[in-house]
Amino acid sequence: MPFVFVHGVSNRASAPEYSENELARNASFRGLVFPGVGLDERTAIFNPYWGGDGVKFRWGNASLPERDSLTETFGTSAFAPETRAAAEVFGSSGVGTSGIADIARWSLSEAIEVVWVAALSAVDSEEQAAALVESYEKARSYACANPKPAWLVNASDGNFIDQLLFNASQAIADARPSTASEPQWESFGATEMLNRLRDGARGLTSLASSKVATVMTSLARKKVHMGVSLFIGDVFQYLTRRGSKDSPGPIVHKVLHDFRAARSLINADDPKLVIVGHSLGGVISYDILTHFDPTIEVAEFVTVGSQVALFEEMTLCKESQTGIPANPPSDRLKKPENVGRWLNIFDFNDIFGFRAEGVFDGVRDFAFETEKGLLKAHGGYFHRPGFYYRLGERLAES
Repeated sequence: MPFVFVHGVSNRASAPEYSENELARNASFRGLVFPGVGLDERTAIFNPYWGGDGVKFRWGNASLPERDSLTETFGTSAFAPETRAAAEVFGSSGVGTSGIADIARWSLSEAIEVVWVAALSAVDSEEQAAALVESYEKARSYACANPKPAWLVNASDGNFIDQLLFNASQAIADARPSTASEPQWESFGATEMLNRLRDGARGLTSLASSKVATVMTSLARKKVHMGVSLFIGDVFQYLTRRGSKDSPGPIVHKVLHDFRAARSLINADDPKLVIVGHSLGGVISYDILTHFDPTIEVAEFVTVGSQVALFEEMTLCKESQTGIPANPPSDRLKKPENVGRWLNIFDFNDIFGFRAEGVFDGVRDFAFETEKGLLKAHGGYFHRPGFYYRLGERLAES
C-alpha cells in the first residue's frame, strides 16, 4: 500500500525544521499508522515537495511594518516598555490570572488606563463621564511623576484603587502652594466615583486581557505576518499557476509525478494507494484526482486541516461546477468515483481547517484537538503522536 503525504502551505526545504518534521512524520506513520492497516516498514512513503514553487516575495517582505523603523506614529504609541511589561504579565501567567495590582507593579500607567476605561464604559451621564475623565488625567499625571511609588509593593487587588486615590490626592495637595485659591481635588475620592473605579478594577480581567492580548499580538506581528503572507501567497501562487490537464503547472507537476510513481508500485499483493493531504496539500490532491488525472485510484484519501470544501463553496477547484445547489445543504457533491474512502480531519482551533460533510456526500468529518492555540493549531496535527495513533485506528476500520 504505497503512501503519499502532500504538505501544505508555508513549507520551505531551506528551513531546518522541514527535514526534521519529515523524518519525525515518516517514523510516526510507520510506527503508529501502518501497523493498524497491515503495512510494514518496507512500505514506500512519498513526500512530494512543492514549497520551492510556492510564493516568493520580490522585495523580501519589505511590506512588513517594523517597530524599529522610522515610521511616524499616527497617535500615542501603545508599545512603550511598560506596556510590553504588562503584556508579559498576562503572557506568563495566563489570561485572567493577573490582577490589577500585578499590572500596576509592572506599569502603573497601564493599570490606570484599564481601570478608567472599564469605569468609563459604565457611566450613566455626561457629568459622571466628565468627572472620571478629569480624575483619569490627574491619576495619569501622578503615575508619570511616580511610576514606582513605594506603596505599590504591598498593594493588593482589593485596596489598589483606595491606595491610588489616597496617594494621588495627597501628592496633589502637597504640590499646591498654601495660598492657592483653587479648591482641593475633593471629587477624586467621592463615594460614587470610588465605587465605579472599584467596579472597573474588579471587571478588568476580560478588558485588560483583551487589551494586553492585542499588544501581545502586535508584538508578535512579524511572525504572524510571515505565516499569513506565506499561507495566502502559496494559495494564490497555486491557483494562478496550476495550469491545465495538458500542461500542469510546476506544483501540480511535482505532486502528480509522485502520485503516479506511487501508483506504479501497486500490485496484486499490495493493491491500495493512500494519500494524506495537509492544508493546501488536500486541495492540490483533490484537483489532481478530479481533474489532472482521474484515472488514479485511491483507496484512502485523508485531508487534514484542509480547505477542499471551502474551495468548492467558492467554485475554485478545477472541476468545480458553477451555480448554487437548488436545496443546500441537502444537494451535496458526490465523492470522486476514484476515491474509496475519504476522511476529513480538523481542529476547532484551526482557523484554516474546514468541514467537508456539508459539501460532499460520502465524506466523514472528524474533530481532533491539537491542544494548540489559534496561530499554531494548523500545523499541530502532525506533532502529536496521538494523531497518528487515531489515524491508524480509523484507517483500520472496514
